[in-house]
Amino acid sequence: MPANFKVTGVLLAAGASRRFGSDKRLASLKNGEPLAVLVAKQLLEVFDEVIAVVRNDRDPLLPMLATLGLKCVPCERAKEGMGLSLATGVSSAASGNSDAVLLVLADMPYVKPETYRALVEALRVGASIVTPSFNGKRGHPVGFAKQWFETLALCQGDEGAKFLLRANQASITVLSVSDPGIHQDIDEPDDLAEQH
Repeated sequence: MPANFKVTGVLLAAGASRRFGSDKRLASLKNGEPLAVLVAKQLLEVFDEVIAVVRNDRDPLLPMLATLGLKCVPCERAKEGMGLSLATGVSSAASGNSDAVLLVLADMPYVKPETYRALVEALRVGASIVTPSFNGKRGHPVGFAKQWFETLALCQGDEGAKFLLRANQASITVLSVSDPGIHQDIDEPDDLAEQH
């Protein structure tokens, strides 16, 4: 594997927060930081490049993430489903000559840095698709080598990349991690009270 193998973190932060009742991306955590900003900072500890997909160029999250050094890419049709956000982020990574991407959900603040690093390393040593597993159950984030970029760039709807994972089980490396955070997302305000 070349020393300059480039894995890009893609932060999917264009969701509508329907179940949360307000914009959960901006919901304050105990330390006062907005949820999506915290996840972005976690990624910057691991990745040289992080692309954030936001709702549009008027998104209040955009300047917060841009200030941190993320490349922000608007997805004007984000409300049509996560698939388009995913496609937008992967297309941007592909145009930046990435060799692989790790797709990270902006509402998952409990994933450990060592989990991100382990997934990146799996991609660096040749994994085609990599997903973490805790207690026998797969979770997020999920990594893809560039051979899948073209297919991912066609994603639409709310299913994201599930169709690709279903159709290519033999290509998936399942990485066992000691990290319950891979299953914990923030869907409702009560989820914020259960911080670890």
